[in-house]
Amino acid sequence: KKKKKKKKEAVVSTQSTGARNPFDNAVAFYEILRALGAEDLVWEKCVELYFGGLFMYGSWFNHVVQGENRAKEQPETTLFLRYEDMKADEKGNVIKLAEFLGYPITEERAKSIVETTTFNKLKSDKSTNTFIWAKTDDFSFIRKGIIGDYKNYFSQSQFKRALEMLKKSRVTCYNADDFEF
Repeated sequence: KKKKKKKKEAVVSTQSTGARNPFDNAVAFYEILRALGAEDLVWEKCVELYFGGLFMYGSWFNHVVQGENRAKEQPETTLFLRYEDMKADEKGNVIKLAEFLGYPITEERAKSIVETTTFNKLKSDKSTNTFIWAKTDDFSFIRKGIIGDYKNYFSQSQFKRALEMLKKSRVTCYNADDFEF
């Protein structure tokens, strides 16, 4: 009998699984909750709940540590990418992801993928920028795509408290010294 070749399974951790800095991730979560109808949710309460791990997905810190550990323990099936790294080197990360999935691509193909998946193109495409549970028609699931928008939401004291939590956490993919207010 001919043995079937086992398919490679892959888990790719990106922003949706918490590999975005905790500050910008908190902002994104807040905006999504408001679009879901939590109009009464104030930023101050959201920050408290988010960094207290009291939302449906639990603690951002625990979630990211689990992703980091899985990537270390199962590197053949788990690729852990940070949003900030993907933004900094889009083409390089497209190549890395393609190789990880077993589909190596040329530099030219990677460039083409980057060009067809720019932030503005994805934002204007209704098939990628739809949030069926949003309570308003003008909600954009793909909001800004920038790094550092947290500075427009966090107060100095909120930022300092969250930064201390990051310092005390077991998260290794983000260093508290890399953030400023």
